[in-house]
Amino acid sequence: MKILVFLFFLGFSVVTFAGDEWFYTGVQLGESKIDSTNINSAVKSAPLQSDPDSSGHGSAQVDIDNDGFAGRAYAGIKLSPYFDIEGGYTQYASVKIKNIYGVAGKNAQLNEGAIDTVLKMSLPLANNISIYGKGGAAFVMTNQLDNGSVVTSTAASQTIETVKYDSETVDRFRPTYGFGVNYDITRFLSTDFSFARVIGGNDVPTSDLIALGMTLYLPARKK
Repeated sequence: MKILVFLFFLGFSVVTFAGDEWFYTGVQLGESKIDSTNINSAVKSAPLQSDPDSSGHGSAQVDIDNDGFAGRAYAGIKLSPYFDIEGGYTQYASVKIKNIYGVAGKNAQLNEGAIDTVLKMSLPLANNISIYGKGGAAFVMTNQLDNGSVVTSTAASQTIETVKYDSETVDRFRPTYGFGVNYDITRFLSTDFSFARVIGGNDVPTSDLIALGMTLYLPARKK
């Protein structure tokens, strides 16, 4: 329901401000990084054990891979040479966790995506180059691990360990901002290099995207 409401207001904004201005759409591909502070706390915190004398726990090092290939698809309306209203969807690289609680072979994968609406301000420079900044809100859909436990038992001179934890989905609205450099290849096409961040809070991690983008304008922009 939250997503439907969000998309309704996004569509209403685009239709309201569109007028006779330029519509554009594009993609950005690059690398994302999701803050792993809370994940570290969840998978490295001391678990409960049924046998305090067992020495089998902690036989492997916890490894968290929180960056990787990511992308964003977007569309917007260029209201003037200086202002745009834009909406997009970002799919972040999955966070991969190996050896939860130090137990070898106990792994998990957490996924995250975000729908955003931003107001974008551009400042044209010389030679078809401009810089821009943007800010707005993002509806973040992410997975989190709750603190769990390791249950250990000893049988036939072997320590058997079972990892128990819960994974929950967290959906929250969070502030987002970004900035970048844009180069106009033609009146129809431009490319950009950008940084964007969703500010963490309320169980949502801070999430960054550094990317190269390509934007198509319809109709062609006025010169």
